[in-house]
Amino acid sequence: MKHGIHFFDRLVLTTAIQDFTAVIKEDPSNAQARLYRGRAYAKQQQYRNAIQDLAAAVHLDPSCWLAFYYRGCILRQIDPKRAVQDFSVSVLINDTQENFCSFLHRGIVYSEQCQWSLAICDFESVLALDSSVIFAYLNIGLILLLHLDQYHEAIRRFTNAIEIDPLNIRAYVCRAQAYHKIHNLPNAVKDINRAIHLYPNKSQLCILRGQYLMELKKYELASLCIHQLAEMDEESFTSQPVQQALIQSFCQNHNKAIECLCEATATQPEPSMFVILGQIQMKAKKTKDAVRSFKKAMKLLMTSAKILPNTFEAAEMYYLTGLCYMEQKSILKARDAFSMAIRLHSSYPDAFYQRGLCRMQLREAKCIRDFNRALALCPSHFQAYMSRAAYYGSKGRYSKAILNCNEAIKILPNSVQAYFYRGTLKYQNKTFKAAIEDLSKTIALNKTCILAYYNRAVCYNQIKDFRKALKDYAILLLLELSKEIAFKVLINRGLLYMELGDYANACE
Repeated sequence: MKHGIHFFDRLVLTTAIQDFTAVIKEDPSNAQARLYRGRAYAKQQQYRNAIQDLAAAVHLDPSCWLAFYYRGCILRQIDPKRAVQDFSVSVLINDTQENFCSFLHRGIVYSEQCQWSLAICDFESVLALDSSVIFAYLNIGLILLLHLDQYHEAIRRFTNAIEIDPLNIRAYVCRAQAYHKIHNLPNAVKDINRAIHLYPNKSQLCILRGQYLMELKKYELASLCIHQLAEMDEESFTSQPVQQALIQSFCQNHNKAIECLCEATATQPEPSMFVILGQIQMKAKKTKDAVRSFKKAMKLLMTSAKILPNTFEAAEMYYLTGLCYMEQKSILKARDAFSMAIRLHSSYPDAFYQRGLCRMQLREAKCIRDFNRALALCPSHFQAYMSRAAYYGSKGRYSKAILNCNEAIKILPNSVQAYFYRGTLKYQNKTFKAAIEDLSKTIALNKTCILAYYNRAVCYNQIKDFRKALKDYAILLLLELSKEIAFKVLINRGLLYMELGDYANACE
């Protein structure tokens, strides 16, 4: 027996099994030999033989808590109910620190069965027996974080784990995610930074830090994270071509991103891959290549009857194709592509909006119907309100156009575009003081908006406030103007000086 245990401890398992078998032949009632041979079989992954030996050990010695424990470990995946029974008997026989693993494994089984309270009780029992078991702290913390929404208590548990092992990366990452849940982003970033310090080449940690920095509105630091990712050559990262391509594209390395996805689509031709490739080609201003990519995606998505399914995925391919045609100034082709997108997915507000823009450029009155439909589907569609305002403005229906600008401003209260256009419409409507208010708001939001200064100067001129008009023209001449606008400013200022009788300045 001692000979077998010696080889078992040194993992010479075949010899150990032979020794235990010899003992069992001589003494079939030897429970210890059955226990050790069962454990040796388990290490060799001969689970059927292992369970038979452990069952025999339990039969021969019903107080053998180790036999119940090891059989429970084998049954955990194939028969969780029996595994729980074995762990329970094991802890009934021996509930001391020596057998804390039975509590631990039973807690894991309860977790897998979503019995959170029972799992926590078992992990608490582990800690009562041995307070240095980090795994128990982490498991309690994860249950509290992911399933019971008890974020502050989860943070306390992860902190306990960190106090025991300050180099445990998992504890820092889990605590960061718990801090994120309670919107304590500075502490979340600190913990992710600590984790990165321990494992500087883990791409997922850089992604998390970038996400948290974005939420903190620290855009430059977030951008730096993405650039660091682009330089990584970690195997797990480079084996994810989509993620790698998106990061390269963010860093404006569009050609690298395209190359990466072209290789991926050659081995894994999926519609979604071609769509992402097309989108990156659009960013790189390679719209003809992008159209080809979207057509390949459509071909892969087609049914055996050569028909595209009525799904958003299929509609998006036509929508993106339409955007490419707009970029190429092929307005008719773009309109038809957006129409196909709408046919495949009738609740697509952006497709209606873009088709409306095409129809507006083609001088088709039906464009207003598309803007109306876009707003019916998405009442917060800012650009649809602005386009509808532009349509009514072009028809001389200034009051209606102004109402649409009002709705747009409700959606984006600090929109330079909305205030500027509303101010221009009010000027056209000859409500000059109201126009001045909107143009002043535009200037407050963007102090270099040339047309806002110019239009406001014209409005001041209309209400005979020549001094303020001259001031706006003077500011304009300090800004970088096109020759055409500079020419108009000088003529208008000269006429104002004439109006004021200042002929010397008028001549200048």
